Order: sequence, then structure tokens, then C-alpha cells
Amino acid sequence: MGLQDKVVLITGATGGLGSAVVRAYATTGARLALTARSQDTLEKLAREVELPAERTLLYAADLAVAEAARALVAAVAARWGGVDVLPNDSPANRSQTPTADYARWVKPEEIAAALIYLSSDEAAALNGASIPMYGRM
Repeated sequence: MGLQDKVVLITGATGGLGSAVVRAYATTGARLALTARSQDTLEKLAREVELPAERTLLYAADLAVAEAARALVAAVAARWGGVDVLPNDSPANRSQTPTADYARWVKPEEIAAALIYLSSDEAAALNGASIPMYGRM
């Protein structure tokens, strides 16, 4: 889908949705910059997905801290010149909805597949579109 060599910066990379997004983008030939708060969990995910070191940047940071976010973007730019795709995730999603029935939510793998499409050349006409993804009723 035209993502070969694109730079994809995935925040929240080691969470439930984030790791599904990493696994999906890993199949596209994109270069992956992954961030989460723990370097250990980033390294574990990279090993599990068998990400090649030359196509992967692991960067532990707390992105709630502005300077950490700036440093992350600078590190990605220094390595690959910039970011082409930014599918971001926050672990706050579920903590903000403690009474939700998560079994009814769209599965992380389904969201990851939609993100792959939305960041592809084939979805260029959807630029700026908002596409809500609802669980099943």
C-alpha cells in the first residue's frame, strides 16, 4: 500500500492498541520509530515482532513532558529526516472509561488495519477526514 520506507512514529507502542499497530506496520516495509515509557518493554516488543534494527528506532519517553516530545521528534528527524505517519495512542483511553464493556469495542487489529489503509497512498482522498470506529451494539 505504498508505505515502503515511510517513517511511522507510533506512540504508546507497547500497549494493547499500540502493539497491534506496530505489528501491522511492521509488515509494510515502513521504518518504525516506537515510543513508550519503558525501554525494556520497547526492546521486548521489537524482539517479539523481529523488527530489524536498521529500520527501527526505540525511544523511551514520557510524552506528557513537552521537552521529551520535542526530543523524540528531533531523534526521529536526525535518524530519518522527519515523520510521514503518526498513528498515536494513549494508555489513558481505557482509564477514562472504567465502566465500558471493552468486549464491544473494535478490536485493536481491526483499528491497526484501518490505520494502515488511512496512511496509504490509496486513502489520499480522505485527507482530513474523521472516521469514527464504534464497537458493536
